[in-house]
Amino acid sequence: MRENDRIEVGCSVEFSGGIAPNIDCSWSANNRWENVTSITTNSTLLVELSTLATLSLKSQYVRCTTHVMNGLERQSVSEPLYQYTWTSPVVHLVTGNYV
Repeated sequence: MRENDRIEVGCSVEFSGGIAPNIDCSWSANNRWENVTSITTNSTLLVELSTLATLSLKSQYVRCTTHVMNGLERQSVSEPLYQYTWTSPVVHLVTGNYV
């Protein structure tokens, strides 16, 4: 990957029941995404993320956590019924002159 290439990540989660999951994504250095699109239907959550590759993302990875909350507040903190974190491979950014 080269600097200023577009990086796009998509995640689709199918679910049943009345509680839709949430997905939170960040870079390993906690950089946020430029563009986040989230679409929820009756049984699917689709999240699409995109940003430009910059030197600050070199050797970083994407971390996306899917969680389903139980809807019950416990001292203003909800505990997830289910949680799963996916981690991408490291982004290898080529810098310098290209042939």
